[in-house]
Amino acid sequence: MDIKLALIGYVLPGLGVVFGIPMAFGMVPPNRYYGYRTRKTMASPSVWYPANRIAGRCLAIAGLVAVCHNAYFQHEHANWPSTTQQFFMSIASGVLLLLGVMVSAIYVRKL
Repeated sequence: MDIKLALIGYVLPGLGVVFGIPMAFGMVPPNRYYGYRTRKTMASPSVWYPANRIAGRCLAIAGLVAVCHNAYFQHEHANWPSTTQQFFMSIASGVLLLLGVMVSAIYVRKL
């Protein structure tokens, strides 16, 4: 397997799962470096924790779906050139992760 293909298709979406799980379980205290940081979430811990729980779930689910999609895509299109597979896997991962961020943003607006 091509190293770029593994990075784009599995490692980067997998990092979404790894970083999303602690957020989803409320293990990340308010800070400036890690978590769903907006003015609203940074202003109050009572907003930080619910927002980060939803953002963490969305990030973990999007990463998991992206990894599964990319594995299926690579299996079904094994005869395609590696660069074409990378392109479609990048688009799928990006769209899924962006969708997770959008759902999180909509939720935080309602808080």
